[in-house]
Amino acid sequence: MADRMANIVEGPKVKAALTHQQAVVRARSVGASVAPFAEDAEKLRRIPPPVVEAVMQSGLMPLVRPQYWGGYGLDWMAFVDCIGEIGRASGSIGWCAGFLMHHQWVLGHFPKEGQALVYNTHNDPKIVTAFAVQGSAERTSGGYRVTGDWSFGSGGDHCDWAIVGAAVAGEMPRFMLLKPGQFTMRDTWHSVGLKGTGSNNIVVKHALVSEECTLETGAFYSGRSPGASFIDEPLYQTSALAQFQFGLLAPMMAIARGAHASFIEFNRNRTTGLMGGKAADDPFIQARAGESSAEIEAAYGILERINRGIVAGKHRTPTDAAEVTRDFAMTARLLLQSVNRLFEVSGARGLAESNAIGRHWRDAHAITHHVALNVDGMFQSYGRQLFGSAKS
Repeated sequence: MADRMANIVEGPKVKAALTHQQAVVRARSVGASVAPFAEDAEKLRRIPPPVVEAVMQSGLMPLVRPQYWGGYGLDWMAFVDCIGEIGRASGSIGWCAGFLMHHQWVLGHFPKEGQALVYNTHNDPKIVTAFAVQGSAERTSGGYRVTGDWSFGSGGDHCDWAIVGAAVAGEMPRFMLLKPGQFTMRDTWHSVGLKGTGSNNIVVKHALVSEECTLETGAFYSGRSPGASFIDEPLYQTSALAQFQFGLLAPMMAIARGAHASFIEFNRNRTTGLMGGKAADDPFIQARAGESSAEIEAAYGILERINRGIVAGKHRTPTDAAEVTRDFAMTARLLLQSVNRLFEVSGARGLAESNAIGRHWRDAHAITHHVALNVDGMFQSYGRQLFGSAKS
């Protein structure tokens, strides 16, 4: 190990320069260029290659990458705002674009040598993930021999690297970093929501993964990861339990904003009812639009408060993480409510596949089906803490 570590090409020590506002301006440009591909993504069941190219060429890939490896050192609200621009027309595009950036944050928790392997190979790595422990691994003299078939590898058709969860006999489960050529994608994704994400299965057969390309799941979720030992930045010093859902809620925020914009445009000149009244003059429609907007901004405010705590060095204890998880749950609930109330008054025309409101509604519901957004369980976990239960 010592010899291999000596050969690591160290990451850049100088922070790459990009402000929050500059990042948003770039993201807005990307959003405009990829918006025409929203329906193509639905039909293809994956992100069209020109969209991937636009995201990769945007210069936004290092958004939450460690500064150690040339990242911008920006916070989670920069991420939320950028994905909010990119994914406003298509939840699928926002979902996958966000993961291309978010998964570099995950990589930042791995051992230094594993991270170096990736960044010395690809300056802007595309990483697909499946965090559920659906695979298995056996320890060998060269590391771990990994086999499995993982569901929900969003955007995997365009990715070179993979991170998957595997059970290890006699050890804590580990995330395994797979190199190019060590995995394939199996076409399985036929969904009513997030249709265009290409969330197909990641298939691995007896791949050899070295020790430095593995990460104990407990270390990742507790804030004691190997990356935290040399990356002194808030996003890497804070428990993943208090941060992970930013990767899910950023595209959900984009969807809610996109749904609201679509609803306003849809109703601006629409006539409703048997008497042919103008929808924009209907007090009920106006109230729905106003309340939906308030829910979106309330959700945004919650995310801002969580982010401020992370940047200030808070949210690093299990108690803090439970409170943040509660707040993530409320964010998801507010965003879903904001979309639901608009879809419910969009009439029969809102059911058309060509109507963006219906797509946003399906995509918002799809996100809340993610295991990491089990809202009732997240609320219950904090409630259990309030009652002082000894059970974890």
